[in-house]
Amino acid sequence: MTLSRILKLTGLLFTLLVAALIVFVMTFDANHYKPQIIEQVKAQTGRDFRIDGDIGLSIFPWIGIKIEKVALGNARGFSARDFAAIEQLDVALNVLPLLKKKIEVNTIRLNGLQLSLEVDAQGRNNWANLAAGGAAGETAEKAGAKKQKPGQQTRPPASGAETGEKPAPDAAAAGGGMLALNELRVEGFEFVDALVRYSDKSSGLDARVSELNLQTGEIRPQQPVDVRFGARVSLNQPALDTRIEMQTALTFDKAFQHFELDDLVLKILAEAKDLLPQPETITLRSKVSADLPAARIDLRDTQLQALGLSSDISARVTHFNSQPQVSAKLAVQPFDANVLAERAGVTLPPMAAGDALTHLALNAEIKQGGDRLAVENIRFRLDDSTLSGWLRMPSISKQQVRYQLAFDQIDINRYLPPKSPEQAAAPSPAAAGQATAQGEAAQAAPAEDVKIELPLALIRSLDVKGELRIGRVQAMDYRFDQLLMGLAARHGVVKLDPLAMKLFEGDMKASAELDARKDIPRYSSRLQLDQVQAGPVVNPFLKGMMGDKDLSLIGAVDLSADVRSHGNSVNTLKRQAKGRVELTMKQTRVKGFDPEYTIRYSIADYLDQKGIGGDKVRGDYQPRKVTVFNRIHDTATIADGKVTTRDFSMESERVLIRAEGEVDIMNNALDMRSSLKLARNKTVLEKILNEPLYVRVFGPFDKIDYQLDTQALSDSLGRVAKAEAREKLEAQKARLKA
Repeated sequence: MTLSRILKLTGLLFTLLVAALIVFVMTFDANHYKPQIIEQVKAQTGRDFRIDGDIGLSIFPWIGIKIEKVALGNARGFSARDFAAIEQLDVALNVLPLLKKKIEVNTIRLNGLQLSLEVDAQGRNNWANLAAGGAAGETAEKAGAKKQKPGQQTRPPASGAETGEKPAPDAAAAGGGMLALNELRVEGFEFVDALVRYSDKSSGLDARVSELNLQTGEIRPQQPVDVRFGARVSLNQPALDTRIEMQTALTFDKAFQHFELDDLVLKILAEAKDLLPQPETITLRSKVSADLPAARIDLRDTQLQALGLSSDISARVTHFNSQPQVSAKLAVQPFDANVLAERAGVTLPPMAAGDALTHLALNAEIKQGGDRLAVENIRFRLDDSTLSGWLRMPSISKQQVRYQLAFDQIDINRYLPPKSPEQAAAPSPAAAGQATAQGEAAQAAPAEDVKIELPLALIRSLDVKGELRIGRVQAMDYRFDQLLMGLAARHGVVKLDPLAMKLFEGDMKASAELDARKDIPRYSSRLQLDQVQAGPVVNPFLKGMMGDKDLSLIGAVDLSADVRSHGNSVNTLKRQAKGRVELTMKQTRVKGFDPEYTIRYSIADYLDQKGIGGDKVRGDYQPRKVTVFNRIHDTATIADGKVTTRDFSMESERVLIRAEGEVDIMNNALDMRSSLKLARNKTVLEKILNEPLYVRVFGPFDKIDYQLDTQALSDSLGRVAKAEAREKLEAQKARLKA
């Protein structure tokens, strides 16, 4: 056969083949196979299946399918009619470019998807039995095959996808690689007007994602693809109505290993009446890149704006396919916390400083990998204060926390509640409780007990260790410097050690411990003061104690205290407290208090009452403005709800003051007996000054009374008179003998 005849025959065969294909395409109607398709879907899912629209099938030059109005029925016992429905699906693939390893797809359209997800009151959902339905259908078919009558046509062998068996590896798979593509081209993707409903009757949660749209431009490797996405999300718990919009330019390589999202803009308009007083817009702008072989994702030039906050973020995620590790830098731009709280629907309490919380900012570096989290290089701006340091969690699952933080300075007064005019004019607590007359004091009312409810389970789970330093602290009228607070908590024991600071020209060291390992917590504390000026603390309470005379002291105190207790209420802690307190002061100047003047006038007033005349005792003595005590000392014990002292003393060159008694910490009252003694030897009446003058100080803290012990004074007068008479008698005897 000649070459020309072979070519003619080949052309004829090709023509016939094309003609046959055209005739097949023109005459083939996929709608005739609707019943078989519906039957197979029902068998595989166990649910009703409908195709109310047409099925369009194309073979050449485009392999494509177009199907309309398809619905898969819902499971029994659920409210919605359909589990899923599609208004239209349209996709087509060009045949001839496949010969050149090119993929050309027209615009893929999926319109009107509706999906209904439901959970009933017993917690059962309407999607879990889809696989069960398929298995049941398969079992039924196998059972039908066993009962097949002789001569009945058998069903073709099921594919591996239908039986669940793994198919034999093909040549391409055996080669260990995918079919390489020279070019991919998709005209675009349209996901239009989708609706997803979620209803959970067991929790009462209803959610709805509507107006869900996704559109892209032409999709080609190494070419930016415009992507637009939008949706509306509604919730009932809490009441939330949110609109989401996103647009970006997507670029990927031929191997689908590298992706870039340029000019990514995500906007969320949230309306949550239960949470936010007004609708809020959240905007995220970023550039995102992903390297799949390196398992790395980078976020660059990221800006987040929400509730008036503006934050700059850069982050990298590595090993996301095994054990993700995150490293990020966060910078929250300066903001006003009052504006933020108002927009968030939170009411901040009023503060003394009108500009409090108006200038806040935050910078930090965050690292997270596996079970570890670290926040490094923290720099938090709080108005005029700056907090710096780091915070780490070596094990998140074990709730381990380690930290080192430092404030340069902070004025706590700025953040306290403002004083009302009445509070500003009110007298000090000591002045309000001063005695105005002698006599029986008001009865102390027992303090109301207050339960102490500690989160014992939380305390026992803590594993915390760290230090907080503050350069300068201003609180009320007091200033502290170089504050160091160490905290350690583990196995139910919380220790505050050390607690140290420079305080009123001296040093303070303290420690405290809470032992919560048992149901009844135990407490212990220690305090050491070295040369701390007592005036700033004591003087406010001395104000008004001497009437309209100013009373104050200047002196440094050395103090040590060790107290332990246990209990679940305040009164129990007071009652069970045991400890010891020792106080010493040297060269203390007391302004507005002259013990000799007090003794002289108290005795003179008593003598006047007895008709003896106290002018000789009173004399022309004028009170001294300052009394210097060489030593002040006291040792007190704490037990049974009382602080007891037996050796309180104040010593000066002219006077000796001693006191003993107890402070009832259960009822906030005291009962002390003090003695004041001068050394004088002049007239008979002045010799009474050699006898100690006893004064009782007693009553509740808010109303302390002072009472002169007149019986002791009368006894002293008797002893002085007898002593004077005895001296005169002895002198007379001596003269008579001479």
